[in-house]
Amino acid sequence: MATDAGESAAPDAEQRPQDASREAVSAAANRVTSLAGSTAAVALVTAVVLGWLIIGIPWGFDEHWHLWMHTGAALITLFMVFTVQHTTNRESRAMLVKLDELLRVHEDARGELMAVEHADLRQQERLQRQARAHPDSAVEAE
Repeated sequence: MATDAGESAAPDAEQRPQDASREAVSAAANRVTSLAGSTAAVALVTAVVLGWLIIGIPWGFDEHWHLWMHTGAALITLFMVFTVQHTTNRESRAMLVKLDELLRVHEDARGELMAVEHADLRQQERLQRQARAHPDSAVEAE
């Protein structure tokens, strides 16, 4: 977006630390999500579980053994749920911005579709029915 020579493109000084921390958290979440889905992560988790089993069998899997494994698994799961959700939200937002841009520049596009994700459910269903009823529609019936 172009700015006039007199306007500053930089955000207010008060917003910079917050924006920097948001970007840092977002970048870290994206990195964790990428690493968690890697082959190395799958191999590491497999090795940990196999090690837990191999060491636990001779020791009889006492109460503490289960407690540590269940607590660790629960904490990792909770962390990953929020991390994956953050990354999914970011990717969805980016996709919606791209689609809105395509709708904006296409001369036959309907403006009401630009922010359909914010419409109520009935409005979305109405638009979906209209799209399916259109003779040139590529939308398949479910």
